Amino acid sequence: MNYDILTKGRSHLHELAVHLQHDINFNKLISCWPKFKFKGVEKEKIESYFYIYFLHHFFSKYIDIEDFLLKFSCSKRPKSHKAIVDVNLAKFVIDKYEHTYLDHPTNSYFYQISQWEYEENLTGIKIPRLQKLKKLYTQNEITNIYQKSTKIIVPSLSSVASFPDEFKQKLEYIPFWFPQFSNVKINVQNTREKTICFIGIVCPSKGIHYLVDALNLISYEGTLHIFGSTANELYMQYILGKAKFKIIFHGHLAQQELFIDVKNMDLAVMPSVSEGLPLSYLQALSLGVPVIASEDSSLREIIGNENIYSTRDVEDIANKISFFFTAGVYSIKNKVEKYTIENYIKKWRELINE
Repeated sequence: MNYDILTKGRSHLHELAVHLQHDINFNKLISCWPKFKFKGVEKEKIESYFYIYFLHHFFSKYIDIEDFLLKFSCSKRPKSHKAIVDVNLAKFVIDKYEHTYLDHPTNSYFYQISQWEYEENLTGIKIPRLQKLKKLYTQNEITNIYQKSTKIIVPSLSSVASFPDEFKQKLEYIPFWFPQFSNVKINVQNTREKTICFIGIVCPSKGIHYLVDALNLISYEGTLHIFGSTANELYMQYILGKAKFKIIFHGHLAQQELFIDVKNMDLAVMPSVSEGLPLSYLQALSLGVPVIASEDSSLREIIGNENIYSTRDVEDIANKISFFFTAGVYSIKNKVEKYTIENYIKKWRELINE
């Protein structure tokens, strides 16, 4: 049966379309991005609704018409029987295909909401992404989408664990790919000022305040470099108000520039309270930068238990960081061969053609 790929603009679904476009059953890549963005995909295989985003951004200062525009763009009856669907578009097409394969690159809606609400209440600082997520779907809407999906595809074992039992049989674990490394063993240089970095959006759901508390606990005398756009200026001030050490906010950087800076860090810490699979930290690992992360970072299966700490446990974070700098050695023994583009495409091809 023929199938489409629908996305608002997720790069991993673009890459999937590049590799699947010559399959006999592949029909269209349907997206809100302009056609020129999809390098490697034949133009006749792309159906673009870029005007939707042009209109949305033009009118967004006055009225929110995004849902109306997306619903209008998805109103045509598809010619295909199956679809790989970005979870952000699912409510507009869930009843239009015989089989829907839900691309879900985060933890479950229910788990994500609960974790972010906790941090919002704790810090007293609004998380814009939480309001956007709640606006995207009501609990009944996302439950309906989960129920009607043929399969729900997630990128990590932590994401699998975040779903209620009633949906477990629908889950399919297909990990993202990233630059390969094996048996990472890094000797830490202690002859200069220590440098630790965080990579991601600066907001309470990323748990940076726990990292700051942990660094205060060990009387950290180095610099914390924060790479990423700030979702709420109040949170930046909240972090600065806590810290007893130097923090540098670098803002959003282009990928190439970002990883030139990250490569020079002693350590990258991922303190998020809910994450699908943080690719920036995998990129850091591939450059030889050690990574320590929370249980909810979805990195356990890659960096191993020895480099994971209990989420929100400030003392545990402090102990991991302190041991890292004291021991001077970091190692990963996990095998990561399954995290390749070849495996990613193979798993999707088998699933969509079953």
